Amino acid sequence: MSDDLAQAAKARPGGAPAATSGYGYGLMRRIYISLAGLTPASYRKHVQKMLAFSDIEIEPSVLIGAPIFYSFIASPFVALFATILFSLNALLGLALVPTTFFAVQAIVYLFLSYTVDRKANFADDILPDALQLTASHIRAGLTPDKALLMAARPEFGVLEKEIKWIAKQAVTGKDLADAILGMNERINSVLVRRTTNLIAEGIRSGGELATLLEETAEDIRNASTLRSEVRSQVMMYVIFIFLAVGIGGPALYAISTFLVESMTRISAGIDPSAFTTDVYSKSPIKFSQVSISIPFMIQYSLASIITSAIISGITLGLIEQGKAKAGLKYAPILVLVGIVTFLIVRSFVSGSIGTLIQ
Repeated sequence: MSDDLAQAAKARPGGAPAATSGYGYGLMRRIYISLAGLTPASYRKHVQKMLAFSDIEIEPSVLIGAPIFYSFIASPFVALFATILFSLNALLGLALVPTTFFAVQAIVYLFLSYTVDRKANFADDILPDALQLTASHIRAGLTPDKALLMAARPEFGVLEKEIKWIAKQAVTGKDLADAILGMNERINSVLVRRTTNLIAEGIRSGGELATLLEETAEDIRNASTLRSEVRSQVMMYVIFIFLAVGIGGPALYAISTFLVESMTRISAGIDPSAFTTDVYSKSPIKFSQVSISIPFMIQYSLASIITSAIISGITLGLIEQGKAKAGLKYAPILVLVGIVTFLIVRSFVSGSIGTLIQ
């Protein structure tokens, strides 16, 4: 039995071996690795560390190189499509090529980052229950390593794997405090890190472990309740920003572009020479041709809507969770709602008021 536990302790948490198959050593994999080698070494190490936090079974070089390869191929086509669709000039269309390339890299990195945060947030939510259950088993007379193994429940998700991993390492002879601290290398959570450091210090100092676990679980629950109350207090600000950026701003842009278009059409049919010289010279209102390009106004409005959506998404993340990247998930929703609102309002105003002006 000890041999089985020793083999289990050498495996990854949960018993899942690191993924080495599925990509082979073919041409594409060599291309991915070569492209990944062009990136800074610090970035490669950072991605490797984030993969350990996320439990994604993929090689770091493949994760870095594959987006570079495909975005390099797709960027010119995306820029060409956007240039034709939105009638962009050649210089702006050319600038979309590197923009699209770096946008793909950012999306892949954000996906990896959100995966890490999702795992950490789930561990934070389940941690008090796991600590409480472990303390109950210790008070029932079990040793700490056996109590941890008995506390592993399927509903604990990632914590079930981590708890089993810690228990198996403790059974095979590793110091329990060191095994608990090893969880910090696989879960990127400040709460988990502080809790494991506290428990490891309590084990090494010979304190009452069951009491420590129970009090820690209670403190975590109280802090979670306080965060929920704060989040509910700022919900009104979140709703206001969402409505202002997603509906109010795009509606105003739509009306403004329609007014400019209407003034351009009206001024085109006015001949200032038809007025008498004396009357026109004494009039406070002067008529002239409006030379603003309507396609430029529409492009500017869409660019402003997208920029405002991204900035507002970051603001929402700072308000809700104190993290800028946490709000970037709102940006696509705000962009979609804003563009749809702009098109609907512009179409409605053009169809109703535009017929009266004509």
